[in-house]
Amino acid sequence: MLWWHRFASGGNSVNSNNDKMIPEAAGVVFSIHAVLLTLFTLLEIAIYDISFILQHGHQKVLLLQLQLLRLLGYQ
Repeated sequence: MLWWHRFASGGNSVNSNNDKMIPEAAGVVFSIHAVLLTLFTLLEIAIYDISFILQHGHQKVLLLQLQLLRLLGYQ
């Protein structure tokens, strides 16, 4: 919070060493938010796919899908 107040009030955007730019807070937060939501979505997909395969054991599963599951450590 101190960083934001210091630079939002008209201060320059370089740190005390004057050799690196300080990233914008909104950009950093958006990037972290995007990565976390993507990982969460991939986790949901993986859980749904595994539970679907286990509940519907009589259905055929492609050999490629089984190999991918083994590669990911699910079987």
